[in-house]
Amino acid sequence: MVQYHLVDDLWISTYYVINEKELIVRTGPASKSIPLESISKAKPVRSWVASTATSIHRIEIHYSRYEYIQISPLDQKAFLRELQHRCPHLQLQ
Repeated sequence: MVQYHLVDDLWISTYYVINEKELIVRTGPASKSIPLESISKAKPVRSWVASTATSIHRIEIHYSRYEYIQISPLDQKAFLRELQHRCPHLQLQ
């Protein structure tokens, strides 16, 4: 039974981590690392498009030149505050 939950969590868990150098987006077994210095813009959006977000209330993060990702942290305001703290160059919209 414990193994089932461990495997289940591995495949369906979604979370986001901001560390000193990067934003890590983990969805199931897939993981994406985005360097903080490449993040240029973040804005709240509502979207039904399939993404790494688990809600229609999302944050769209633009990074590199033309890349973006949509995520849905539980506390969006706190997440944006922390992202702005770690990315002083960040443009919030």
